[in-house]
Amino acid sequence: MKKLTPLSLALFLMTASSHSMAEMSVDHSKMTQHDHEMMMKHLGMSEEEATPVVNDQRELVLFPEAEYHLTLQNMRDHLRGVNLALMNVASGDYVQAAEAIEQHLGFGNSHGANGLHSAREYMPPGMQMLGHGMHTKANALATTLRDAEITEDSQEIFLKMADLTSQCVACHDAYRLGTE
Repeated sequence: MKKLTPLSLALFLMTASSHSMAEMSVDHSKMTQHDHEMMMKHLGMSEEEATPVVNDQRELVLFPEAEYHLTLQNMRDHLRGVNLALMNVASGDYVQAAEAIEQHLGFGNSHGANGLHSAREYMPPGMQMLGHGMHTKANALATTLRDAEITEDSQEIFLKMADLTSQCVACHDAYRLGTE
């Protein structure tokens, strides 16, 4: 069992954050092709990953205007929950991390201001399955986070977090949203 101390995780996150900020400050309009290639190499990105997608092959899922915006809001809330959980893990507060996951991503997630928003009726079956899987994996992560209060098994936390975010990646790789 590998243990990651809250201090080492916090230092890692701060370092990653500072690198991200430095990368964002680059004036890409003044870059030469060589500069671009070197930056992509530094970031560990392949030519394919660094090339903008012109012909998006993902399945387009159309929503009514209001549902579209609520769905994007819900996805941002899910991401916010992942971020809150990571911040709480970094500070060693596994119970707060579990609560963030449950509130923002678990089956208890409110899905919108009125607690009823779920655009399932507009989603193809595969997208519904990925969403259901995301909520299931969020609940598993919350359980692991609560267990970590006793076990301090950070390796299992990150494995479960990867399982959870893999659902998000799979969905965003397969589908794109639009309005009717």
